[in-house]
Amino acid sequence: MPGGWGEEFAARPSPMGLLPALRRTECDVVITCNWWSPISPVATTVATRRGIPVVALPLLHQTQPWSDRTMLRRMLPRCARTVALTPSEADAHRRLGVAAAEVIGCGIPDGWGQGADGARIRERHGLGNRPVVGFVGRQDEGKGVPTLVRAKKRVWTRRPEAMLMLAGQRAGRDPATGAALAALGPEERGRVVEVNDFSDGEAPDVFAACDLL
Repeated sequence: MPGGWGEEFAARPSPMGLLPALRRTECDVVITCNWWSPISPVATTVATRRGIPVVALPLLHQTQPWSDRTMLRRMLPRCARTVALTPSEADAHRRLGVAAAEVIGCGIPDGWGQGADGARIRERHGLGNRPVVGFVGRQDEGKGVPTLVRAKKRVWTRRPEAMLMLAGQRAGRDPATGAALAALGPEERGRVVEVNDFSDGEAPDVFAACDLL
């Protein structure tokens, strides 16, 4: 594949089923999201050839090689607008040739987190007043969680009372994270707390329970 998609193109849902619909559909605008997948630039190609404006939300991960792929440099400038989550990402869009990049932020609503009570999470998991380093999100190698677990082994040599809290969906934990946890000794493993499958309403409490996120 041009631009180096290779296995990603084959492993994800095929854009081939999308193309006939895009060729037929009458619409005013096409919005594409997550340009890690090849589906978004392929959809952009079809839409722009039909004269339909495209708004792109690429979600670039600027330190990862996929965010500088050749196809992104070809296709993002064809979009009528791009949307970034941060000013830094918007700058990256412009370096890729985008003429109009808008920053919208990460979608946290006004008032989110008001009344958050980290003590509830601390009490539930027996954390007490110990310092807590927290990770909230998908627990996989791409997010750096195995590296975090290994780094905590070094932290514990100086701050053995510090706890590591891993919060997120149980199904989002990959084998690399599981292996890093399994490599911990029994005492070290006892310093790791898992907050699995919490509700959206509990999210502010989870964040508030952390001293370092």
